Amino acid sequence: MDLEKEKDLMWIAREGLKAPLPEQWKPCKTPAGDIYYFNFSSGDSIWDHPCDEHYRKLYQDEKEKWQKKQASASAAIAAKPSPAPKSEFEAECAQLRAEQRQRLSELRAELEREERAAQHKLTLASKQAMEEFKRHMESKAEREREEVVAVQRKQLDEVEAAHKARLDALRAQQQE
Repeated sequence: MDLEKEKDLMWIAREGLKAPLPEQWKPCKTPAGDIYYFNFSSGDSIWDHPCDEHYRKLYQDEKEKWQKKQASASAAIAAKPSPAPKSEFEAECAQLRAEQRQRLSELRAELEREERAAQHKLTLASKQAMEEFKRHMESKAEREREEVVAVQRKQLDEVEAAHKARLDALRAQQQE
């Protein structure tokens, strides 16, 4: 887009910068900090905003209309369209940069919120898994303790029975 010659089409760039993401798309960040977009429904990922193609086509269509309009105007006007005054052009550029920074800031904040939510879910899942494992191990330890107690009781009963049999045998010998 030629910002000086096509200032009548600046609304398309402004609208494109403000366009919200379609519902199934989310901004993501590479380890290097670059932003890309991921579609959680289809699994597609792209570098450009999902609406960029729509605004490119809209720009091309509007540019063609604009060019036809310029061609039908008088030769003098068509040959040299009046550029925007420099201060107005600079103000437009500054406005676009500010809007772009704001949009990028919003996307980063949204990404950070989603990362925190995912981390929270992961932490909860990890805690639940640890609690489940702890309950399992405690239950296993209790069963093993009960088994050891049962074996020890059986052995104690056997020792008591053996002592009783010896005592009975000794008493029987003493009575003879």
